[in-house]
Amino acid sequence: METWIALAITAVGTVGGTSIGAVIGLRGAQGISREERAEQTRAETLRAFTAYFSALVPVVAELRQLPPTPKSSPLADLVDHVRGEAATYIATRRRLQQLGGHGIREQAVGLSAASLDLRLRPLPPEVTAAIDVANDYVERLGEQRSKELVAEWPTIHKRLMAANDELRALSPDEHRDLAREAPGLDR
Repeated sequence: METWIALAITAVGTVGGTSIGAVIGLRGAQGISREERAEQTRAETLRAFTAYFSALVPVVAELRQLPPTPKSSPLADLVDHVRGEAATYIATRRRLQQLGGHGIREQAVGLSAASLDLRLRPLPPEVTAAIDVANDYVERLGEQRSKELVAEWPTIHKRLMAANDELRALSPDEHRDLAREAPGLDR
């Protein structure tokens, strides 16, 4: 009977030890998986920022080269009123196409897509603010191109470069914390 008790203790000990080892291994694998996901998310965010910046620079360069927007005159306002909103829109689009070709529209679509992709990721507030400023700049530059407005670009560029540096300096843990804090971005 002593042999039977010894075998039972050995069997229970082996199953228990194996179970504990399996649980420890599973928890370790989950930890590694979380770290790998956090690093992958961080890398995807950096890629998205790079794509955004790569789409932004040609759009800004193209818009900055366009001539300043002519000031409105009573005669131009009357012509716009007489031909109607749709015809004015088409005339404006034709004029923009003459100045910049089809490329500017395609570049703007690429910028919009890259901006959306980036916005769907958890970002530090400073990075989000830099993107907001850059997007606002592009919108204002599309409406008018005064010398003062064109001169704002170096400051915006510098702010975006600082945002890039901030994203690159984030550790996977900090990035994971951002993802937890971001509303609607449960990953």
